[in-house]
Amino acid sequence: MSRVIKFLVLTLIVALAVGLAGCAETAPPTEKLQILSHSMSTDQYGYPVVQGTAKNVSSTNFSYAFINVKFYDASGAAIATLSDYICDLGPGETWNFEVTCNEKNAQSYKITVKLQ
Repeated sequence: MSRVIKFLVLTLIVALAVGLAGCAETAPPTEKLQILSHSMSTDQYGYPVVQGTAKNVSSTNFSYAFINVKFYDASGAAIATLSDYICDLGPGETWNFEVTCNEKNAQSYKITVKLQ
């Protein structure tokens, strides 16, 4: 093999190794905290509420687990981002979360997870 080809192959191998190592360290939290169910309804005052159940599917105890809910109006514009959290969520444990929006015009939502 020529030096150029060897260099390119080595560069490709290093790039793949770095990329794979990065993926292992930044795995999405949803692989560790599984959202089992979720839905949006309104509370007694007409405010939108997202309720659901999440489960720690990892072998790690989480000091904190956050459910972040971004709410959107009918046009798709983000109008609020609110959270619920739990402390000390152990392996295999489930958690019933609830996030109430302070904007009555919320029509849809998106859930994200943050773990510590």
